[in-house]
Amino acid sequence: MSTLRHVRHSLACLAFVLTACAAIEHPPATVESLTIDGVAHDKAQRALFDVAIDRLAERAIVRGDRALDIRLLSGGGQHGAYGIGFLRGWLSRTSDSMPRFDLVTGVSTGSLQTPYALIGTAGSLATAGNLYREAATQFAPTPDY
Repeated sequence: MSTLRHVRHSLACLAFVLTACAAIEHPPATVESLTIDGVAHDKAQRALFDVAIDRLAERAIVRGDRALDIRLLSGGGQHGAYGIGFLRGWLSRTSDSMPRFDLVTGVSTGSLQTPYALIGTAGSLATAGNLYREAATQFAPTPDY
């Protein structure tokens, strides 16, 4: 092992050991504190949902068709790139073309695809496809990173 590589390895091990020993003090949780936090969180979440639902309803009414185009993208890890490929193919069809979605949501890797699907242009879907294509070499560090 080269000297530089040995030093890097030693520093990485030292950093791991030091962070593993760090202590973080948390105040003790009580039933009351958890209940208050939970109720406040539920109210805030409900308010956000209500606003989103109202905006979607207004959008359908203004458009006049009283319909919403909603897409749910599934997960699947790296294989979730299938969803982007499907959308790219759908967008390129001349008949039964892909609608402009009112709401896009997803699970796991599907949630990473949602902004690109919501934009819904050939360029946005190509960008998402490139992210999956390059993930193994551009984003995933190797052990000697």
